[in-house]
Amino acid sequence: MATNVRFSFYRSDEKKLKKLLDNQYCRQEWVRARLSEIPENSVLLDAGRGKQQYKKYCRHLKYFSQDFANFKVNEKESFTAATEPYH
Repeated sequence: MATNVRFSFYRSDEKKLKKLLDNQYCRQEWVRARLSEIPENSVLLDAGRGKQQYKKYCRHLKYFSQDFANFKVNEKESFTAATEPYH
């Protein structure tokens, strides 16, 4: 039992260290913080949006997106879907 407790503690520390050293994690936190500074109901166009990884941080905004690549995401609220049928 003591071994499992020590292992869990080690995994917890390892996860914290990875977050500190992971550029993707730092970038995501930075983008999240900057998006939260944009005033509510502002219009945001996410051009070249990819898989819309930051859309979840834009609930307070009028979010539109555009990308010409084929991604498997919900297109209901994208700029393209608002102007023409999605193929």
